[in-house]
Amino acid sequence: MCEPPTQRYRPDIKCCSYLPDLPNFLVGAQLADARAEPVALASIRRRIAAGAGVTPLGLGRTRLFDSIYDPSESFGRAPGLLCPHFVAHDMSCGVWRYRNGVCATWFCRHDRGVVGLRLWESVRSLLTLVEESLATYALLEVGFEGPELAALAAWRATRGPPAAEELGGAPDPARLATWGAWSGKEEALYRACAAAVYPLPWAEVLRIGGAPVAAAHRVACFRWRELVYRELPAVLLGAPVEVLSRSAEAVVLVAYSPSDPVEVAPRVYDAIHALVGPTASLFDRFEAATGESLPKDTLWRLIDAGVLVAEDG
Repeated sequence: MCEPPTQRYRPDIKCCSYLPDLPNFLVGAQLADARAEPVALASIRRRIAAGAGVTPLGLGRTRLFDSIYDPSESFGRAPGLLCPHFVAHDMSCGVWRYRNGVCATWFCRHDRGVVGLRLWESVRSLLTLVEESLATYALLEVGFEGPELAALAAWRATRGPPAAEELGGAPDPARLATWGAWSGKEEALYRACAAAVYPLPWAEVLRIGGAPVAAAHRVACFRWRELVYRELPAVLLGAPVEVLSRSAEAVVLVAYSPSDPVEVAPRVYDAIHALVGPTASLFDRFEAATGESLPKDTLWRLIDAGVLVAEDG
């Protein structure tokens, strides 16, 4: 991703110009892990000490970060937005074992292109809902009552301009009120949340998450079946594409994602129009247009890359 033809990221940043939202139980698990690297623990504790975005629910993204983050411009390119858990000396992630659903499911490129992308997006949605439900469940398990939960709900509903504490000002009283009797005991709370969540079997996670998690789980299973079991659609349509380069040997195209170009032979690119229409006669149309047969794997590469799309989506 740091080299042509894509060349989207700086080598010293990679895809780590992002501030992850870490739920309480993942933070607690990191703090309780005897194998955790000191640099990783230090990055967690720096975020806790800084206070901004830190609530009983976990280490949240700040309003300041959200106000300046633009993935189309800054992702992989802005040193000022480098993740606080990035370990520069070996270019690794300090919270890798306890990263959230966003970081666990984001990839530059995917097996089977857009089909793989749809799978990982569905898993990301599932994990995000699971994290939200389990973070709240953990607070109930450790004894949070109405006053603290009301303060937490009020703080979450306030998402205006960056808070003063994010710019070096005094701590936000509304955020501090969310801690109740756990004020000043952030690490202890997070560890208690991890202890409440980690023994849970998946069936119990589904029960706690209710209908939203159950529905997201079904979508993820459907997308997995799409990835594993290939079925040629009845009709294919052409999709908008960008030609990154063309030579006598290859044409490099971008369709579903600028991070994942596909390379095809010039004769295939010039005959893509013959592939649009009913798939029952697709191979005959291609041979009539080019005088050559079309390999099935080439057709699937075009479909997976989003160059050709099913009529029904």
